[in-house]
Amino acid sequence: MSALASAAGASLALLLASSASAGPFEDGAAAEAKGDVAAAVSAYRAAADAGQAPAQFALGRLYAAGKGVPRDPALAGAWFHKAALQDNPGAEFELAAMIESGSLARPDSTRAAHWLLKAAHHGYAAAEADLADRYARGDGVSRDLSQALHWALGAARQGDLDEQVKVGRFYFERARLGPGGSGLDTRTFSEVMDRVFGHATWRETSGFRTRAQENALRAEGALTVPAGTLSHHSMGTRDAPGAYDVVVARMSINQAATRLLRSGVKFQRVFAEGAHGPQGPHLHIEPAPGGRLDPAALAGADPPFDVHTPASDYQNAGYWLTLAAHRGDDEAAKLLARLPKAARRI
Repeated sequence: MSALASAAGASLALLLASSASAGPFEDGAAAEAKGDVAAAVSAYRAAADAGQAPAQFALGRLYAAGKGVPRDPALAGAWFHKAALQDNPGAEFELAAMIESGSLARPDSTRAAHWLLKAAHHGYAAAEADLADRYARGDGVSRDLSQALHWALGAARQGDLDEQVKVGRFYFERARLGPGGSGLDTRTFSEVMDRVFGHATWRETSGFRTRAQENALRAEGALTVPAGTLSHHSMGTRDAPGAYDVVVARMSINQAATRLLRSGVKFQRVFAEGAHGPQGPHLHIEPAPGGRLDPAALAGADPPFDVHTPASDYQNAGYWLTLAAHRGDDEAAKLLARLPKAARRI
């Protein structure tokens, strides 16, 4: 079930639990809950025409899904826009999704982010989660890891399981690697590779990968990281990943590994890796902690503990990972097992 459908179902339940019907919107919610969509459409339309934002949002949902009415994205978008102008967070979120997908006009990430930000400020968890990802990758907004963590925390506090895991992973990695960051940033890494192998003789084939990208690689045949575990490629950030994959021109992978290990540059791990998934043989490199990174990159958020020492980062990681592990998330459970026992808060 989508976040939007879940939110709509919860709002219907809340209405039904309230006192007697007070108007056409409430009549529509009761009719939809009973499966009488035709009556719901009629009641919602009366309330929407009278300017009621919840009814406008509800009618937009039905037109977007083609439920009880012909599917009409343009009309759905028009009703969402009317409701969004009245600060309805569900409509703001859904309008952002339609703008991003190009359902209404040419896709526009900046406009989509505008409406997502409004919904997030209204506490809409799905918007907070989406906004966290956008700030992490700079999609429609300026890339800002402190904002990414801020919005991920907002959704995590409302029970979003994926965001609880994401926040726990952020703190776990910062605690594990220390306040200096997650390793060599991409600029420093490039300088090192140029010095060891020569400019334009090497090529990065993979750096940071999301959890979804890791799962996609497994589905394509990558077996180096078992399902349910966290690859170093999905640690750190896009600008400073926990692992890089590299190929070097006119040199075997084993020769490249030997040269890098003899270069005097400190790395956490370097080894030759065979082909897997869509990727050919390559050199796997995990930078050592303490590269040139901004130690305040993830600061400025509001977690449940102080964030200024590695020890408290472990506590923050323990808090969120324990919550997610108790809800059955395998990745959270595996990360939690790697934390000091004192950091397992609940």
